Amino acid sequence: MVNYGALSGDACLVDTRELIFRGVSLTGFWLRRWFAETPPAEIAALYRSLAGKLADGTLAVDVEWVYPLGQFKDAVEHAARGGIGGAVVSGTSRRLRGGRVGSPEAFYLDRTTCIA
Repeated sequence: MVNYGALSGDACLVDTRELIFRGVSLTGFWLRRWFAETPPAEIAALYRSLAGKLADGTLAVDVEWVYPLGQFKDAVEHAARGGIGGAVVSGTSRRLRGGRVGSPEAFYLDRTTCIA
C-alpha cells in the first residue's frame, strides 16, 4: 500500500489486521522527492506513456471544470475550495468550454495545466 496524500493533515489510518494477518506493507510516496531523484529522461518517458493512455482512453480523469487560460486565477481559486468532484483544468484548446463532470460538453485540450 502506498500513501501519497498528506494535504489534509490527517493521519494515515491503516487497520493493523491488514498489516499483521494479510502481510500488507505501507510506504510513503513524495512526488517532489521522486522528481528530484528521477532522471529527466525517465520522467519524460513516463509523461509520454501517460499522454498516450489519456489519448487512447486507457486512462481517464474526472474533470470538475475547465477554465480558459485567461481565467487561470479563477481556476486556482476553484481548486482551493476543496471538496470538488474532479480535476480543475486551465489551458488552451481548439475547443474549450467549461463543463461539469458528466456534462455532455466535450472539450479537447491541446496544452493544459491541471490545477488540482
